[in-house]
Amino acid sequence: MDNALFAVNYFTVIPGLDIAYIAHGWTIQLEATLLQLTRTRGEQIDLDPSRTNFTSGLALGYAVVPNLSLIGELRYQRWLDNATVSAVPKPAVENLSFAVGPRFTFKTAIATLRPGIAYAQGLVGPMANGNYTSPTHSDKIIFIDLPVIF
Repeated sequence: MDNALFAVNYFTVIPGLDIAYIAHGWTIQLEATLLQLTRTRGEQIDLDPSRTNFTSGLALGYAVVPNLSLIGELRYQRWLDNATVSAVPKPAVENLSFAVGPRFTFKTAIATLRPGIAYAQGLVGPMANGNYTSPTHSDKIIFIDLPVIF
């Protein structure tokens, strides 16, 4: 279900809204995004002339100390319109997952590093019932990332 943005043979328009409250060490963030995919080629392979995908998320974070934040996130994704997916016996039309983990901050002379590690698990949908086939063949995931801010 993920990666609707990068669907081959489709042009995607992505309107979204994000709002955050940041105060007293807390961050509360809510976002919603609609992905409207329109097929541009490959009608023999991709039968849907268009597809619509909705994603949303709620993130809560707390800065324990200035260089360490603990973050939890709840994410929901649903295909609102995708005839190809809906036609299969057990369609993967929605996913609900959560992730939790720490993020650190290291400032250097030229950049700020924000490494993080998170554990994620599916609650509803393919990630929750073991049918998640790409990329890990699993429904429990460890993310490690290193954002660099210049």
